Amino acid sequence: GVAFLHPAWRSSSRSFAAPSPSKSGASGSPADAVAEEPSESQLLQALGFEFWAASEAILDASALLIGESGQSDLGTCGLGLHNSAEALLSGDWEEVCGELECVAASIDTFFQEEDFAGLVDAFSYDEPLPKSQWFRARESMWSLSAALGAASRRIKANPSIPEREEASKFLTKADAILDRASQLLEPGGFYMPADPRIIEPNLGNDYEDFLRNGLGNSEADLRREARAALERGGFSLKGLEWIDQTLAAASEGSEEGREKRRR
Repeated sequence: GVAFLHPAWRSSSRSFAAPSPSKSGASGSPADAVAEEPSESQLLQALGFEFWAASEAILDASALLIGESGQSDLGTCGLGLHNSAEALLSGDWEEVCGELECVAASIDTFFQEEDFAGLVDAFSYDEPLPKSQWFRARESMWSLSAALGAASRRIKANPSIPEREEASKFLTKADAILDRASQLLEPGGFYMPADPRIIEPNLGNDYEDFLRNGLGNSEADLRREARAALERGGFSLKGLEWIDQTLAAASEGSEEGREKRRR
């Protein structure tokens, strides 16, 4: 297994005196930043989209590292970010502080508790993300990004991990997303990312082929096989949700549902 040691150089590897440059490699790149100030709901929605996208990448990496040292930290972080994203997108921003506090208290080998402190504090006020806390919240996103980048490099360099290349790619993607998301809390840096919960057709994934090739199987068999593929890292959580929705539509027995399943 690989030990995800927390490198001491991380605390000084990024200068917090200047905005963090966005990295390449994250899918769903934002549109050009808009000049006008976003509304509170727009800011929370944008941050929720980015937390959601990052959490999926982290959970996908975690699914490839079952049994490896540090895997539980990835799962805990991914789930906490996912729950925080759901809270932001459903208007329950007060839940974010508690979610991230639980994550910070649960990790011990991959992240440090202080990595989450700025975001926890930013959501502990009577209003979400007061501007006085934007810098500290950005620091948190930079720290989490750096931790994910360090883990990605360590995993990729460890020949004992069979799925190291794919796991490393997922963590690099999450690293880039959180680094990019820090831009949301910079003056004039707002952008609205694409909704990661929406699956567009023809994304080049295997979900449609999976259903097309399994049309002779029962719905229960298809769901079981899809979840097994998720555990192996072959599907993302978003892909599994799409499969569930498609099967649900098909099970209604309507011509529309059957056609959707065959597409």
